[in-house]
Amino acid sequence: MLQIRWAAAMAPVFAALVLVHPAIPVLADGSVLAPAPLSIAQPGSEFHFRRDQRTHILVVSKSEGSSVTYTLDGKPRSGFFFNNVPPEYLRPVDRAAYDGIWPLTVGKHVRYHRYSPTNADSWQDDVTVIGTETLTIDSKPIDTYVVRWNSSADRNRWEGAMMVWYAPSLGWIAKFKYSDNSGEKYETELISYTLPANPVISAPP
Repeated sequence: MLQIRWAAAMAPVFAALVLVHPAIPVLADGSVLAPAPLSIAQPGSEFHFRRDQRTHILVVSKSEGSSVTYTLDGKPRSGFFFNNVPPEYLRPVDRAAYDGIWPLTVGKHVRYHRYSPTNADSWQDDVTVIGTETLTIDSKPIDTYVVRWNSSADRNRWEGAMMVWYAPSLGWIAKFKYSDNSGEKYETELISYTLPANPVISAPP
């Protein structure tokens, strides 16, 4: 889960863009993934991600409810799995709405607002669990929930979307794809990881 800087949300108005994503298959063996409560990788867990032919190292620091703190290439970061903005962007009522996505089940949907702590900008976010998929990571099959995040600015025409592959067994994100109507677009995927003996913490939001 690489940090996403929402500079696009603060930028001048861009033309609207329809963001389309492909259908998501079921698990490799055709089974149904059990509902997934919030689980977060233990402190010290290390994840190696690839983006644009570069490898980035993420190390988990701690969790506070559904908010996680970590370092990315040695730099401190914090955020949530399905929008990855700093916790101060969500007011209590909106954080409660966001936390309603747990436990993950296909078809679940939540809506909430984000507010900039430094200016009058705000955004409406929709988070929807759209399917499940088995990924192969470091030669291992990893079952994931696929979650779609859509966001639109309240004060201009900015729109963004992200697909997130969350792996309950790892307590972390295995892959994500981001795009917005400013033209920013990228994909990040997990290529290897190192977990402690007890890999995840079940943490009620």
